[in-house]
Amino acid sequence: MQFQSLEQRMLHTYVDTFPPFVPLREAPASEESQRQLHAFFEGMYQRFAADPSIWFSELHEDDAHPYRFNKAAYGKPKLIVDMRKVLKTVDSFLGVLFSLGKEGSLEGNILVLGDTKGVSRKHRAVMAELGLKLGGLAMPTSSALPKGSGPSKACVLSHDDLPEMFAAWKWMASRPGASMLAFSRCMFDPDHSYMRDVYRRLSGCEGAFDMLERYLLEADHQLVDRRDGGLTVDYVKCRGDAGAKLGHPAYDHNYTGIAADYDHVIVVPQYFMLRILRMRDILPMFDRMDEDLKDFVIEYNQRCHGCDFCIQRHKARSSAVKRFCVVVEHRGKRYGLCPLFPGHSYCWTSLDEKRVKGIIAFLSFMERELFAT
Repeated sequence: MQFQSLEQRMLHTYVDTFPPFVPLREAPASEESQRQLHAFFEGMYQRFAADPSIWFSELHEDDAHPYRFNKAAYGKPKLIVDMRKVLKTVDSFLGVLFSLGKEGSLEGNILVLGDTKGVSRKHRAVMAELGLKLGGLAMPTSSALPKGSGPSKACVLSHDDLPEMFAAWKWMASRPGASMLAFSRCMFDPDHSYMRDVYRRLSGCEGAFDMLERYLLEADHQLVDRRDGGLTVDYVKCRGDAGAKLGHPAYDHNYTGIAADYDHVIVVPQYFMLRILRMRDILPMFDRMDEDLKDFVIEYNQRCHGCDFCIQRHKARSSAVKRFCVVVEHRGKRYGLCPLFPGHSYCWTSLDEKRVKGIIAFLSFMERELFAT
């Protein structure tokens, strides 16, 4: 997608990661209230992305990091600062909306608020752009009024076009375990994986995603939603200590499977990465693979290019360390394959049927050769 500015690129990440509407059927807020809140946030993110000047008077030329695992190599240290500034600006606003819902009281189709001095002039202006009305209103004495707000006047939040959304707003901001992420992405049902729905769309081929997911679940992988509170989905099997913490897929030593994640500052933010263990055992088994799996490994495995990182990493243990490179032959050619950090190369921004068949074949081979009991 082409962006007109850095700010537009970053604001579009909120559109990218916003899930489709899936309500909680039996909730304190009606399905219509949930639907209206979802429509509010969806429209808000689209509005921000379409017109970054709502937030920023000065726009930067569009740019993004091309190297997912070595951002410093791009040579633009200020870029990530500028990108995160955009995210921080919007997240600060989301925090205000979350706090208003948490601290306010529901009175019909409005939120009755106490002290709103913490709502900045800029935030008030943006709220007005979004159709939110924040102001004083004479009211009868009510048990819904916040303590200290007085019996006859309160500050209230309302919206003419989406009047019923505030029941869902209040519930999502104040229910047990409420989080700004779930609130701002309208993740109403705690048992539903909304990020799974997001990555299904971002995969570029929903049929291929479904094929992969079907295999993973049938092969007893566990779906883990929002690892460490992030925008992640993992399908994993534990190979280490039971209950071991699930870490980053490129460096985790306890789990196999696949992870989906979103890195806001990369040219194409979403990625799907295999969780691979014991690659130094897998590559020497190359001759046991069928031809299609060999093609897959040759296409994606990192070649040894003589960086000698493996030697530097292990020279303290032995003075006779050799390169970890595994030499294989395939279709009349020789390849030197590196077994280190395989997640860096078995990593994709999209899925298709051919790629998914290779992923399934690789995970099945790893299961059969290394972990079968």
